[in-house]
Amino acid sequence: MGGQKILAMKMSADITRKDFSVNELIELTINFGDTKNKKNIYLSIRVHKDSLRVLPLKHYYEKENIPKDFIVPCIDLPYFMIKDYKKLDKSSLLYLVNTMNPHIINAIENI
Repeated sequence: MGGQKILAMKMSADITRKDFSVNELIELTINFGDTKNKKNIYLSIRVHKDSLRVLPLKHYYEKENIPKDFIVPCIDLPYFMIKDYKKLDKSSLLYLVNTMNPHIINAIENI
């Protein structure tokens, strides 16, 4: 029964890969189950056919002095889990220039 529910969720996704592009700063509301929706800021890394690869930026914004070896892994989010999104101004990435994260630096260079 659970597999049928997931399949139905995949088929009813209104958000597709056409809604996103690489190196966008986006605020995503993600559905983690029946009642849990979590909103956070991400940097889009790669747009796949069925999912969006993003870098969570919450930890970068929360920490004041980020060590050079600080690593936040990228995650692949299936489109059916994304409930809502809002594109943000990429100029706020300039606050993260000292993180030396290659994904953030690449996005800043392409502003």
